[in-house]
Amino acid sequence: MKYINPYDIANSIDFDNLNITNLKKFKRRLSAELELNDGEIIINNIVYQQNDIYDMLDRIDRDKSLLNIYHSIYSNDKLNNFLYGQYNTTHLKLLKNILLLEDLQTIKFITPYIADRLSAIYKNAFLNGRIDILKIEPPIDKLYYEQIYEPIYKILKSKEVELINLKDKLYDIEDIESVIGNIDMINALPEYFTKIRHDIAYAVRNLSIDSWNNNQNLELSNDLINLALNFKLNDNIKENFINDKNDLEKMKEEQFLLKLANKIEKTLNNNSKNFSKKIDEIIKIINNNKYKVKRQNTLAIVIYNIINKHIENNNELIFSHFKDLKKIFQHLENISTDYELINALNENINSIELIEEKVQTEKENKYANNGMFIGGFIGLAGGFAGVIIGAVIGYILGKVAAQ
Repeated sequence: MKYINPYDIANSIDFDNLNITNLKKFKRRLSAELELNDGEIIINNIVYQQNDIYDMLDRIDRDKSLLNIYHSIYSNDKLNNFLYGQYNTTHLKLLKNILLLEDLQTIKFITPYIADRLSAIYKNAFLNGRIDILKIEPPIDKLYYEQIYEPIYKILKSKEVELINLKDKLYDIEDIESVIGNIDMINALPEYFTKIRHDIAYAVRNLSIDSWNNNQNLELSNDLINLALNFKLNDNIKENFINDKNDLEKMKEEQFLLKLANKIEKTLNNNSKNFSKKIDEIIKIINNNKYKVKRQNTLAIVIYNIINKHIENNNELIFSHFKDLKKIFQHLENISTDYELINALNENINSIELIEEKVQTEKENKYANNGMFIGGFIGLAGGFAGVIIGAVIGYILGKVAAQ
């Protein structure tokens, strides 16, 4: 909608004192001027065709009171220049005060023109990163907000459609960021844009789910849900997105634990290393990775199950390497807060300690018996009494040796 003021035309063609009484004379003078200039006239560096001008004059013919309104606007330089599109940030901020100088009839007449000017201002502000302008509320009736914000809404809607169309296609986080553009600008938009902002955020969130379901690309899924959370969201939507993020983090951790479990399995199955070295290496793996997972209980449980499975497949381990097993179980107990796991670890440690005690007793008895046998031979040289004494001495020596 082009704005043109008849008083500016009168000034450009040197027609003085335009009013209702000389309106017909003004039209004749204007027609002659248009004929000389191929049906065009330039006002404030804007080219107007004769159809634009005659449409304006026809409206005045139908409602003569419009001429007074045009005169009122013409007398307000800032308002008149604003309607021609000659404005800056200062004019926009002062527009509300400028409008206070006008009567309701004038404001009603110029509001569609102001809406048209504001539409261009806000669109340019959005494209050029002028958050300060976007934060200024339009100083006219909200009924015109749709007209004012339509260009920006179309831009945002095209972004949403482009994101939706990426489903089932190959893309990376840079592709998505390129489509979205400046999130800070989108977040700075007023309440009118809440729904389309949420729609774009949901489109990004849906791509996060798509990335996992179709490609098992956990890293990209996580990046996308984080990107969706950067939008200005209401509490319910934000909570839903945070739940999605937590689910992805759990899946990411499970993948990490799976890799860790495979590494430990490989260590246990390595025939080139003795069991003590394997346990030391596993403890090293735990210490290097325990802070990379939030759920250290889960890490402890995974390793505990692997060790137990290994023991079941080789029962001799618990008798021949009970000290190494005790060491690893005690290490797992130190990083776990899971009640059931700690109980299971304690039971294993107690069982190992019983085996340790049994092995020690058998060892002592073995040395003692060997001592008695050796002492007996010694005692043969000294007779029967020497046998008894030698046996006793041998038993004692055996006990000492066992210690």
